[in-house]
Amino acid sequence: MLDKNNTNIVVALGDSITHATVSASYLKILSKNDKNQQFSFINAGINSRLAYNALQALDTVVACKPSGVIILIGTNDVLATRSEKVAQRYIDQWQLPQTPDFAFYQDNLAKIIEKLQAQTSAKIAIFSLPPLGEKTNSPMNNTVSQYNRFIKDIAIERDITYLPLNERMWQTINEQGGADKACPFTEKLMEKSIAKHYLFNDSWNEISADHHLQLLTDCIHLNENAAVIVAELAQGFLAE
Repeated sequence: MLDKNNTNIVVALGDSITHATVSASYLKILSKNDKNQQFSFINAGINSRLAYNALQALDTVVACKPSGVIILIGTNDVLATRSEKVAQRYIDQWQLPQTPDFAFYQDNLAKIIEKLQAQTSAKIAIFSLPPLGEKTNSPMNNTVSQYNRFIKDIAIERDITYLPLNERMWQTINEQGGADKACPFTEKLMEKSIAKHYLFNDSWNEISADHHLQLLTDCIHLNENAAVIVAELAQGFLAE
């Protein structure tokens, strides 16, 4: 249990879904919750990064002396497996030491958890990765499932809290009538979503509806409804 008698630092470690400039912000929801006045939230999300890059920057998280760390990292690791061209783009952007594949992700995530447990006293929670597109059994979502099985296994192995984000999102999608939206995963769709939000003040929920999606805006990032799911899961962890 996090010590609620003092102000506690909770670090959210992740990518653009956590950074929330192109995605709805679950950290804003947590910060505005009156139940969390004793917590100081630090957004340690950086757009486009992989687990390897989060590991390289982990000293900054350790230096915060957090009481809690919530991890949501791996979506870009999955996206990097789409093709050799996409993988090379990530290699060039982040100066990766190798082609990003499943084994690379496994190694880096394990090292992140190991370092946090060795160098901090933080309670740690890790989310399963959200869907990529809202089509079940698509190649991307089959890969997401592979990564999520590892996330769940390592959470059990390292005795950290597993937060079933992927499962909750699919549950919500199915309760709302289901979805079978295939996605092209093009930058144009993301750029279109960003333009709608920042130029025309469309909400992320409105953008999802325009794209015939329920919880995702551009097949990758979260709308406000999805951010609520993330926040609710994190809130459960904070209240333990």
